[in-house]
Amino acid sequence: MLKYTRFLIMAVAMLVSGFSIASKADDYSGIKKSISTILPGKKVDVISPSPVDGVYEVVVGARLLYFSENGQFMLDGDLFDITERKDLSAPVRENARAKVVTDAVAKGGITYKTKDEPKYKVTVFTDIDCGYCRKLHNDMDGYLNHGIEVSYLFMPRAGLQSNSFRKAVSAVCADDPNKALTELKNGKTVADKSCDNKIADQYNLAREIGIRGTPGIITEEGKIFPGYLPPDTLLQRLKK
Repeated sequence: MLKYTRFLIMAVAMLVSGFSIASKADDYSGIKKSISTILPGKKVDVISPSPVDGVYEVVVGARLLYFSENGQFMLDGDLFDITERKDLSAPVRENARAKVVTDAVAKGGITYKTKDEPKYKVTVFTDIDCGYCRKLHNDMDGYLNHGIEVSYLFMPRAGLQSNSFRKAVSAVCADDPNKALTELKNGKTVADKSCDNKIADQYNLAREIGIRGTPGIITEEGKIFPGYLPPDTLLQRLKK
């Protein structure tokens, strides 16, 4: 722990020292140049001052990085307020995660809607052939009755050449994706379909935001609930 603390202090000190070199009118060009080097093709979403003088929070998709203003020094990790005993990175990272997941659902998710206005919305990264994913889907009426709207994104655990991937494609390309997905979750077969889809993007997004297994539940606020949660349990977790 002491070794880690020393490393963190040294890293932040290096970031701050880099700030003294930078110009106030820099327009973050140094940070943007560094991002283009280490994450080519990625768009910088937000650059804003962090709670540490001279250190900037940089959000790229779902990733949070810390930079000196001139872009020379970078820290990839969590920032803690020792006095308050508070993780300052968590809420920023959750906001970024919520945004990219919401965007992914809008571009290619499958949503099961509540009868009335939903009280809560969650997104579930799923694998059609995962046992607990099927158990979650079998409880769909319970979630909907609790006012929880459920959207699915796909994470075929066996990869993008697997049967699970092909089943996911058939579901999203079906005339009625919700019905097709339910049939597949119940072990039935549906007609093979193919169309432009975002499943590969969803699979890569799951890995990017730290989903390691299915089902993986993401709240509207960007919190991750790993694994299957029964309707009553999920409702209580969402109320907290």
